[in-house]
Amino acid sequence: MNSLALAIITFIFRWHFSARQFTFLLLTLSVAVGLAIIITDIQWYAGLSGVLHGLFGWGAIKDIEGKHKGGWLLLFGLAGKISWEQIFGGSVSSAALIGARVATEAHLAGGIAGITIALLPLLYRKWKQSNPVKN
Repeated sequence: MNSLALAIITFIFRWHFSARQFTFLLLTLSVAVGLAIIITDIQWYAGLSGVLHGLFGWGAIKDIEGKHKGGWLLLFGLAGKISWEQIFGGSVSSAALIGARVATEAHLAGGIAGITIALLPLLYRKWKQSNPVKN
């Protein structure tokens, strides 16, 4: 399931990154989700779902930045899904399919990391514009 989701998300947002940027994004999201998992009570996690949520959040922000139709819808959809999981828990059918509890903490961490990674360059550019170099 995760491999198929990775292929679909990569296809949807393919125009936003090069191979090098995509590799950097995957590695950065993996580290962010891994560090977040360490501070939770999860004893075992083997999946890509946190990174997938991060890629989706990153792509939604890039769509919004590029004024592509549906970017805001994607972002609100992701926020709604993650919020639902935090309140009501993960999908029972997904848990049955994978034979384990859905790691909603990884989804939250990945979503936050992906959105943050996408917003950092925008915030930096705004900061540079408001703080020009003085000679």
